[in-house]
Amino acid sequence: MTQPDAPQRTDAAPPFNQPSADLILHTADLVDFRVHSQILAQASPFFASMLALPQPPASPPSSTDAPGADVGPPVVPVSEDSATLELLLRLVYPIPKARRVQMDDPQKMVPALRAAMKYEMELPIEIMTERLAVITPKNPVQVWAAACRTGLEGVARGAAEALKKTWTRPDKLETLAFMDELGDMSGISAGDYFRLKRYLMSEPGSANESLKLLSPESPFPQTFLNRKGKKTKKAGSQFCTDIPGIDVECLSSRGGLARSFGAHQSVLASHSSVWKAKLASLRTQHISTESSVPIVLQLDVDEEPDTLSDLLKICYSTPEIPAGFEAQARLVLAAQKYDIPPHIVAYIRLAWDDAASRNPLEAYFVATNHGLRDYAEAAARKVLAKQTAHLYTSVMEKSPALAYHRMLVYYDASRTMIRDRALQAIAKLPGTISPYDSNYHRYTNISVAPVKTAWEGVIKKEGFGSPGGITQAFQKETPPQYGTTTGTGTVEGFVGAVLHCVLTTQEETERALNDVKITLG
Repeated sequence: MTQPDAPQRTDAAPPFNQPSADLILHTADLVDFRVHSQILAQASPFFASMLALPQPPASPPSSTDAPGADVGPPVVPVSEDSATLELLLRLVYPIPKARRVQMDDPQKMVPALRAAMKYEMELPIEIMTERLAVITPKNPVQVWAAACRTGLEGVARGAAEALKKTWTRPDKLETLAFMDELGDMSGISAGDYFRLKRYLMSEPGSANESLKLLSPESPFPQTFLNRKGKKTKKAGSQFCTDIPGIDVECLSSRGGLARSFGAHQSVLASHSSVWKAKLASLRTQHISTESSVPIVLQLDVDEEPDTLSDLLKICYSTPEIPAGFEAQARLVLAAQKYDIPPHIVAYIRLAWDDAASRNPLEAYFVATNHGLRDYAEAAARKVLAKQTAHLYTSVMEKSPALAYHRMLVYYDASRTMIRDRALQAIAKLPGTISPYDSNYHRYTNISVAPVKTAWEGVIKKEGFGSPGGITQAFQKETPPQYGTTTGTGTVEGFVGAVLHCVLTTQEETERALNDVKITLG
């Protein structure tokens, strides 16, 4: 069978192919840049320190080489690709600077900025930072994204200020629609997104306007915490059984520290088909061993020690679930991985749902970070019910901006649908009612407009947007004179329409919410 040709190394374009160079930088895409070590050392303390050490030659001398034969300059592999390295070298070399197409695209500057920071090259950082500031008015969204990916607070601030000059919030929506142009938003955290949104929605001169855009230390409103819920374990609690006859050691070496837990093969096999098969294989390997002492098998489990401990606890019917969404998510994934019975997974889910009902925003982000789609969808519904999409939780700093954006899109779409349904119910009310006035022995026409106005005012408020809010609005905002009218004709129609608003609109809206889906990738 013919073997495919090995990838060929190529030389970089001028001026990085000169024979006078005394060092080769070998890129990830197999391009050799011949550079001068003195220039590199002056531009980069990182390279200056590295070049002070003996460097390997381009190729080791062979037995046929004459003594003292030239074996070529040293080769230093770098992780950057050729486009990134060329931009970086052009900025430090005494030659015409980078091509304008590269210096006009913020995203093409990101890899070069990261490399410059890694190699401690101050001049390229300064040049590219200044260039980003110049192109900010033309492309503030892309410049802000580049700043997030490189940690340039000043650049992020300038881009946010440029955005605020032209951005208007459409109909009290939480989503920043312009974020769609960033595609998958890689390298941007949900925390970055939140802070930009908070800044754009802040009043001029407010405290929110002066907060840092790329720092997680700002004092934002937190999600609901520290409420009573289902019993959870205390930190540091580890699995341990006092049942005699331990015949298997469950070993976890993940996290850099090996830890083992004594257990029983019968318990593990009865709770996990995966462990049952592994234990059978281990017993087969030891079947030829002749010993009067019972063999204690070693079962390697690729999980964090705490997760393995929690998993063993529920297999031994310990009525405790670990505290915190992170620990619970890892436990759910481990239970799925080892085919733990559904009723045990359902018990974990009960504890998760109980905590998520109090802190749905954090539950959503943890679920999306771990790929727990059903858990994320349920948490997004709870975020809508509690109207907490505007809040902050620290887990947003390690969650992708795209997950936050998708949740906000779902949140806004759901609230818009709920408001539309409520307004449609109000529109069904008659324009007037005709209650019978016993004092004057006649029917009197009364306009329903005040009722409609009161209800519509509540529905159009920024905080309105959950199904439960519909019934509350209809019950609390009805002027009292409309609650005691009696008579015939249009009065009955009015009463019927009111009863529909109060009793059935919420239920119909909740059913309709099932058609509003969140995109989770």
